[in-house]
Amino acid sequence: MREYAQKLRGRFGAINAEQRRGIVEHGIFDSVDGTGSVRTEQLASDWRADELTAEEFQFDDPAAATERFMDWLERQHEAGVLDVIERNDNVYIRRALSDGDRWALTKLRQAGDQVARTVERVPPGGYQINVQADTARFAQPSFNVPLRASTVRLLFNRNYRLLEGVTADVEKEVQRVLSEGLVAGENPNTIARSLSGVLNGEAKNRSTLTARHEIMYAHNTSAKERFKSHGVADVVVLGSDPCPQCEPYVGETYPIDDLPQGGPPFHPQCVGTIAPAAGTFT
Repeated sequence: MREYAQKLRGRFGAINAEQRRGIVEHGIFDSVDGTGSVRTEQLASDWRADELTAEEFQFDDPAAATERFMDWLERQHEAGVLDVIERNDNVYIRRALSDGDRWALTKLRQAGDQVARTVERVPPGGYQINVQADTARFAQPSFNVPLRASTVRLLFNRNYRLLEGVTADVEKEVQRVLSEGLVAGENPNTIARSLSGVLNGEAKNRSTLTARHEIMYAHNTSAKERFKSHGVADVVVLGSDPCPQCEPYVGETYPIDDLPQGGPPFHPQCVGTIAPAAGTFT
């Protein structure tokens, strides 16, 4: 969870550093009257500092300047943020699925499930997808996973779409801040600081919340499917030092297919989980 969030935050931080360099050091908005052109560095898709390329900025008015900058920002989001994952694969979600399955097997053994005791330990991050058989498997063929490949693909796509939504909202806010700053005649330092507030603030915070929530969502989805495959009908919601949003549910028992809100996570920072209800295997 932490690695995923840190990588996203780092990418937005790199984009912010480049916009400040372009605006403050290279003065890309110093020529909005069309009297000249300036150059700024553009982030390469592989994010290697020695492969940054230069891009020519030419514009006649603030509208043209804003449009060109937004084109640049969109490319950086595609190359630097969205490439952290793939639409049809996500190493962090795969790890969460594996962790959720291992968690479920541990809880099943603790609850006295004899079948769970015969299941081999799950290798971390081992989810693979066999599209033809429409089943998800671990890296070793002998590890059967109670998740259909269609479900795993749905989780991958869901996470990608949510991250796309984050970048789209960030771009809208950047465009608003930038256009208002140019129209008001703000100096480059002021504009750069305002944009930093969006890229270092909203962008990092939202991407972190998205990463944390999706990791826990995948973890609990995997655990729930493992429980159901072992015949678990009722589960108890677990949580350490629950917040006011989670407190009504923690310690309560529910039918596995009728959990409130579908089960944890109940909110973006939620770390709640589920386990077989007491007496399930007695």
